[in-house]
Amino acid sequence: MKRLQKLGIVFALLLAVSLAAAFVCIRVKTVTVQGNRIYSEEAARKALLPKVEGERSAELLFRLWRGKKKQLAFLTGYDIRFTSPFSVELILHEKPVLGYVRYMSAAFYFDDELRVVESVQKPIPGYPEIVGLQTGDVAVGGTLLEADPKGRTIVRQLLLNLRKNDIRTEQIVFDAAYQATFRCGGITVLFGGEKEAEERCKDLAGILKKAGNASGILDIRKRASNGTYALQAQNP
Repeated sequence: MKRLQKLGIVFALLLAVSLAAAFVCIRVKTVTVQGNRIYSEEAARKALLPKVEGERSAELLFRLWRGKKKQLAFLTGYDIRFTSPFSVELILHEKPVLGYVRYMSAAFYFDDELRVVESVQKPIPGYPEIVGLQTGDVAVGGTLLEADPKGRTIVRQLLLNLRKNDIRTEQIVFDAAYQATFRCGGITVLFGGEKEAEERCKDLAGILKKAGNASGILDIRKRASNGTYALQAQNP
């Protein structure tokens, strides 16, 4: 019995050594990225795991254990884990972002509570610039329209409903009464204020899907008597 136990221990040790030796020789073949909305997969890999494909898995594991995590804009943090000896998963924890305002030659990005979470010199694609708000001084950690809760609600609800309905625009202009105007492709949308904003965003999403390459001015502040919205030609 004791001899069998010794043989079992020796076999286990040999197996562990063989697995360790094999792991040292194994190289990373694939890297996947999860949780990325702001960063593209290519940008995330380039910033956090450059040239990792082909690197020995053991070397990467040791480097991750010894190394200090990088600090990147728009990230609260990130995780790197092996999904197999040959593959690595990069999991980003991005800050929530709805849009940005310009202040002092920088782009200040805010979340769904209009709290400023980041500032960069060069705007990132995919988020609308918000123009016309009386924001005063803008700083990371501050809240836009803090003294105007009604205005903050109007801006917040419009942006959330645009995102919910996958309506994309590069810039939204608000006037002093928080009436919004923006462009979707060749169509200038006169959206208006908070009244029935959720329903009008749904209507707008349906119109844009059918619009194709159409251009003109779409006044979606009020329906016509037949329940539709008219797309008018834009004056040259």
